[in-house]
Order: sequence, then C-alpha cells, then structure tokens
Amino acid sequence: MAQNRKRKVELLNAYFFICPECGTTNYGRGCTNEMAQEDIDQLKIDLGIELDEPGEFYFLPEEVACEACLKEFDVEPGPDDIDQK
Repeated sequence: MAQNRKRKVELLNAYFFICPECGTTNYGRGCTNEMAQEDIDQLKIDLGIELDEPGEFYFLPEEVACEACLKEFDVEPGPDDIDQK
C-alpha cells in the first residue's frame, strides 16, 4: 500500500504592497546580505538581541515597482526599520 506523503516546502520571508495607482497586490522576497560575523554581532547588540540567538537579517528594497502598471514607488520605513533609530 503506497503512502501519500505530502512534500514539504520552505517558507520564505517576503513582503507585499498594494499599488496605489491600479490596486494590484505585488509580492517580493526580502534578501539576506553576506555580513561579517562582527557586523552581525554589533547589529544584534544594537537591536537588543542575544548574541547566541539564531536567525537571519533580511533587507527590504527602498523602492518598488508594480508588476501590472509598472509605476515606481519609494518605500516608507516600517515600525521595525533599523534606520529609524
């Protein structure tokens, strides 16, 4: 008897925005940046994260474009944006 096993998928960090011009929902993926361990440690200290806590930092774009109407937009920083400090 064959077993129906579901395949597993990896969930990725992503963002989305709704185009203010045409209303299309657009999706994108945050990207990681190869950083030196000392830079990662300093970033964790600055953010109040324990140095031994696992995880990755993801970077979001400063501007985006709608896939439907091709209009470009600057991105407003969110509440968790490091640059707001």
